[in-house]
Amino acid sequence: MLIASSEDSPILQHLGLSSHPNISVATYQAPFPADVFREVARQSRLKPGLQSAIDCIAVVQRYTDTALKDPGLLQKVEAFKADLLVGDVAVSTSFALADKLGIPKGVLFVAGLMPPIDSDYYGLGANSLAHVPQFNTLFSSTMTFWQRVHNVITAAFTVLLSRLAVGPSLSKSWTDYDIAPHDMYISLRNLALVIATDDFAVTSARPVSPHVKVVGPLTAVPAKPMPAELEEYLQSAGDAGVVYASFGTTAIPEPHELEAICAALSALAPMKAIWKLSKTDQDMLRTHGIRPKINVKVMEWVPQNDLLGHPAMKAFLTQGGTNSLLEAMYHGVPIAGLPLCCEQGDNIAEAQHRGAAIAVCVHDRANLAANLESALRTLVTDPSYKQAAAVVSQRMQAHRRRPAEIAADWEEHVAWTHGSTYLRSAMNSAALVQAFQADLLINDVGTPTGFALADKLGIPKAILVVVGLILPLDSDWYGLGANNLARVPQLNTLFSPAMAFWERVQNVVACAAHILTSRAVIAPSHSKSWTEHGIAPYKMHASLRNLSLVIVTDDFALTSARPVSPHVKVVGPLTAVPAKPLPVELEEYMQSAGEDGVVYASFGTTAIPEPYELEALSTALSALAPAKAIWKLSKADQKILHQHEIQPGANVKVLEWLPQQDLLAHSKLKAFLTQGGCNSVLEAMYHGTPIVGLAMCCEQGDNIAKAQYLGAAIAVRLHDRKNLAANLERALRKVAGDPAFKIAAGVISQRMQAHRRRPAELAADWVEHVAWTHGSTYLRSAMNPLPWYQEYLLNVLALLHLCRSEIVTPWVKFLLSLMSDELLRRVKAKPMNEHPLAAFPVVSRVMVLQCTDLAKADVVSASVEQRAHSTIARLKVFY
Repeated sequence: MLIASSEDSPILQHLGLSSHPNISVATYQAPFPADVFREVARQSRLKPGLQSAIDCIAVVQRYTDTALKDPGLLQKVEAFKADLLVGDVAVSTSFALADKLGIPKGVLFVAGLMPPIDSDYYGLGANSLAHVPQFNTLFSSTMTFWQRVHNVITAAFTVLLSRLAVGPSLSKSWTDYDIAPHDMYISLRNLALVIATDDFAVTSARPVSPHVKVVGPLTAVPAKPMPAELEEYLQSAGDAGVVYASFGTTAIPEPHELEAICAALSALAPMKAIWKLSKTDQDMLRTHGIRPKINVKVMEWVPQNDLLGHPAMKAFLTQGGTNSLLEAMYHGVPIAGLPLCCEQGDNIAEAQHRGAAIAVCVHDRANLAANLESALRTLVTDPSYKQAAAVVSQRMQAHRRRPAEIAADWEEHVAWTHGSTYLRSAMNSAALVQAFQADLLINDVGTPTGFALADKLGIPKAILVVVGLILPLDSDWYGLGANNLARVPQLNTLFSPAMAFWERVQNVVACAAHILTSRAVIAPSHSKSWTEHGIAPYKMHASLRNLSLVIVTDDFALTSARPVSPHVKVVGPLTAVPAKPLPVELEEYMQSAGEDGVVYASFGTTAIPEPYELEALSTALSALAPAKAIWKLSKADQKILHQHEIQPGANVKVLEWLPQQDLLAHSKLKAFLTQGGCNSVLEAMYHGTPIVGLAMCCEQGDNIAKAQYLGAAIAVRLHDRKNLAANLERALRKVAGDPAFKIAAGVISQRMQAHRRRPAELAADWVEHVAWTHGSTYLRSAMNPLPWYQEYLLNVLALLHLCRSEIVTPWVKFLLSLMSDELLRRVKAKPMNEHPLAAFPVVSRVMVLQCTDLAKADVVSASVEQRAHSTIARLKVFY
């Protein structure tokens, strides 16, 4: 262990490292006393902004500089011949030391998952802005529309600040000492292992890269017996119990905050309280004359993990640091959170969204003491908080191995594999793919950046589009063909091909918005897989437009017909095949339904219905009795049913898995309730089963709209929460009872099955063809290599506009200037029926005047003059 220790730091005494014979400790003098770091953290809280962030960076960098300037220390570390350097996330520049000595790197992420910082720095995985709250937003994973807008802006701003200010500053540890790769981002993206001490029992679930191991809290372990004196104090509290208050090791509360905390804890009497305070903070109490009451025990240090595991503990008042929060949740202790800085607010928000915490705003100075007291009393008296914390605790403890053991396993694995980076993206497995000597790389549509691997190795590319035709993205990305906006509905418009005028207007706007978002946001982000690794053509769009083959698992029996490029093969649904007999038990259940039949409900593998949605589904299916229902639900969703006491009726059979293909083809099946995933809709149509669609995301609404337009489905709006159950029941009864839906689905089924060869065989034929022709691009349209401004003729339109403005307009203005004086002079001299302006149709339409009374000649002449002025002025403005 390499530890920077200042003379006044008690860390070495508390760690007790001498009792571990397998640990060698190397220390070096910290660049400043421990309180300096605390003071910098304090100032960053009091004066948030870019300068505070830079000050914190400077402190971190000084630690690295001190180590890199110490030749004796470098020799000692090098002599140790380490297989892996595991650095603290708070000192990211320490990886410059690993790069200098050529040691594989891992990071210990002790601050919890913090998107977008973790995904941007360490490549932790996809950062889904739709359901993953970003740093300091305090949102739950179920965000409203405007919260998602806020979430996107926060992510963009945080990444921008990181790239422009934080990254270049921290990279000095590499550039100043000439250490490759001379850039912090590149170094951090080359980590062999990321150990995140977080737990998805507390943190919103999200996908992570295989080299990221979310192991749980390292410091949370089963409680040990308390020291005798502390145990006596806890027992003396009786049934009233004890509240524990601690604000970590780096936070420095302000005097008014200490006073509010003291007042709140003292007001809880006869309940007792233990308040952990550093010597510095205790001195501040005395300086400001703040005296806790007799029910409050102030201590400089306590065994926090053991204290939180004590049965007398009722609540924990904390600033919300990751370790403190996870230890409290591990032991099932509800939290009153007073976040002071960094990720603390996000941590408390996660616990609050799970019903196990109450957040108190530190900025409400006037009511801070009262708010803290109220929050603590609520936690102690309302059993729901303890129950919610217990649920989280049970999930965190339901593992055979402890987090420290899991982390050690992976550290050993990476060390034993010599820092192998096989767990990272496929980009690092290029040699393996190259050795395979592939003729064609077929990539899934969900990961377009995988084509960077093909470009790096020079392998022809094909794509498997399993979500159907999605315009305008597929035409813009893959060059699928002309996108006729007059009759081809765009993504998420839910229109039929027979659009009204205003629908076509909306269709055009939707197309432009999707392309703009794709070009301005999605493409630059995905293109990093090419640019960061120096792979031509350096842009995702250019790579995708160079595909040899596009296989689309859609069918024009369902999707509106449109022209496609010859390199695009719409083969039909790969997963839809003729049915096989059902298992005996399931067949008996289907037959027992009699003439009433069976309704089948399934929401795929990725959709996660909310509790109110599950309740509405249960109510709707139960109300169909005597008709029976089969409801496919994952274990996780079944647990949600139990937790919210949702009990389906006796006519509903809940199963974790079943053979969907074979069930959809069964003669007893009357209707299919689905979220509208492409495979589910195509399989239902293939077997002639009408649909009730409850679209949740992505292209699902469009899929259901296609079937509804052909008379084979009814769409139900998900957002009508109040009437959701009734709407679902009504739709299911109509689809199951009206033969028109079954007939329409039968027509689609007949068209889909009227092929000699199956979709998988057609796809295989074209894959072989492209492989045998060495990825020839002869099938592609000439449009594909064109830049976007040429493809949409923007350069041509610009030229035409230029011609109009620079050639036509000056001549018209010149003629008008010649006309105006001469015409107006002659207007005054001629009778009305002889006006020369009558020769000009535009002017004559303005001056519809008939005058036979010579006495009115002067008045008419004045009126004509005025109208002539007006007409010529309008012509000048137009041109």
